[in-house]
Amino acid sequence: MYLSAVKDTDMDEDFDAVYINTETLQKNGHHDNIYESLHLNAGVLNTGVKKEKKRTPPKRLFLATLGLLYVLLIVGIIVIHTIEAFSSNFTAQRDGFLTSYQNLTQERDRLLVQAGKLGEEKQSLAEKLEELQCNYTRLLLKDSEKWQRHLSSEYYVASGFKDWSESRKDCKDRGADLVIVNSWEEQVFLNSLKRDSETFWIGLSDLDIEGQWRWVDNTALSEKYWRKGEPNDIGKNEDCAVFNSSPLGLPSWNDQPCSIAINWICERELRRDTAVECNSD
Repeated sequence: MYLSAVKDTDMDEDFDAVYINTETLQKNGHHDNIYESLHLNAGVLNTGVKKEKKRTPPKRLFLATLGLLYVLLIVGIIVIHTIEAFSSNFTAQRDGFLTSYQNLTQERDRLLVQAGKLGEEKQSLAEKLEELQCNYTRLLLKDSEKWQRHLSSEYYVASGFKDWSESRKDCKDRGADLVIVNSWEEQVFLNSLKRDSETFWIGLSDLDIEGQWRWVDNTALSEKYWRKGEPNDIGKNEDCAVFNSSPLGLPSWNDQPCSIAINWICERELRRDTAVECNSD
């Protein structure tokens, strides 16, 4: 058998090797080795074909790359969306904090202005208080000339005429009250005071409970210097006590209607003057 060694243009180098080997073996007379050589060369050819089949087609590689890019795109979109959401929340919180800060700043400024005004008002009130204290001191000094001292008290003899309630109010306006007679010595002292009338109100009445005479400080009557037959409550309306001048301060009280207008005497504790130094105008 003779195989042509003519090479076809479409055949590859593996098929050329088959023809060459076959022809060589026939010329040398080795017919028994033809099959073996063909078999071996065919094996080599088949091996090359199998190796060629294992190669990855370009289309699959393209699709895999495209899929990977798609996944990366999705991941990128998710990441960007997450960042934008976080940035939006952060911006909202920042704006909220800025608004709160501005509100607090405005409130602080308002309070500072108010504090400044209060400071000015405080200074003004302090000046007015000092002025009032000065005026009060002047009045005390002027008023003290009309008060007469005895033991731990001082007494003011009124020159006007008022009923019992109005007389007591006048005493309170002077920082005192109607006189309370606690001893015979005080009874004698009151009798010696100079006054425009022989009768004046004292701080004794039974206005709350008829027959229960009490002083204006709500203490019960203990020392009693009633005239004989007094109190008699003539007319059932004599509820206030009066002091009548008498030789040596003998018992001189009697009850009278609280509505009559007579003199009165005020009593207060002896003052320890703490006068405020004032600039003379």
